[in-house]
Amino acid sequence: DGARDGPAGVGHVADPDVGRGSASTRWVDHLVAILRTDGQAAGTVVILDDVDHVDGESAEVLMTLVTELSSDIRWVLTCAPNRNEATAGLAARARRCGSVSIDVGRLDEGDLRELAAEFQPSTASDTIAECVRDVVERTEGHPAWAAELLALRLSGARVGIPQGVSCLVGDALTRMSDHQRTIVELLAIAPYGLPTSVVARAVGVDSLDLLGDVDRLVMTGVARATSDVEITIRHELVRDAVTELASPSTLELRRRQLTGAFVSTGDHPVSFARFLLESGACDAEHDASLLDRTVYAALRQLDTSGEHVGAGELAGRFVELG
Repeated sequence: DGARDGPAGVGHVADPDVGRGSASTRWVDHLVAILRTDGQAAGTVVILDDVDHVDGESAEVLMTLVTELSSDIRWVLTCAPNRNEATAGLAARARRCGSVSIDVGRLDEGDLRELAAEFQPSTASDTIAECVRDVVERTEGHPAWAAELLALRLSGARVGIPQGVSCLVGDALTRMSDHQRTIVELLAIAPYGLPTSVVARAVGVDSLDLLGDVDRLVMTGVARATSDVEITIRHELVRDAVTELASPSTLELRRRQLTGAFVSTGDHPVSFARFLLESGACDAEHDASLLDRTVYAALRQLDTSGEHVGAGELAGRFVELG
């Protein structure tokens, strides 16, 4: 009813003055009471899809529902194998209550070849093999995205971003706070991960204040932490969708924000050099000296730390761009 923001997957929840505990649990008590009235829940099957994206608060809410209504409702949960701690606890609770938890794995080339044969049995095996390799590379075997992209490739249609990805990302962006959306747009223009300190500076918040937003983005599957101090977009298709949905002026603003944040922190020459080389942030002629200084500083750091392969790749990219 718009009373306040709800947990992940819930637009808004009310704060009815019923039950016990905090506002985040009172509405659960209210819902349980309604479902139990006149046996309305008996014989019901509830399917919770993609619960690997659930956050901690939502997991606690769902655990309460699964426990309280286990005798009336059959719960079916689907989740990716790389579940987080909140998801693992929820799945374990569901199994103890006699419900079902299904791990949905990724599709490999063999799975997709079988699927392609069903889509278009007359397609030549060489064509199928080429399509399958491209789909696996772009989607990493994500079941829904891989199936949609494979169908597009086999149909001969222009292959862009699968509609499922665009809808998912667009919906997620509308639910985000301004800070969270800015973070996602910053990550989308950086092909490699970004240091959290740089992201915080670009957004204009303290690094500790940034952690809550980052945790939320990780839980919702938009971003992932590559280390304790670095984050990135979770998937290349998500990156493509974010940059497609953002306006050119917004993306240019994000490039300038990141460049300024890197310059002001001055602590991450390797990340800064990769960003400048891959994002096109140094197209202007007056930025050439900044690119030169940053790449040289990055090469010195990589050489000092013994990362000679990384230094060679960075130098090669620098020479390639002239």
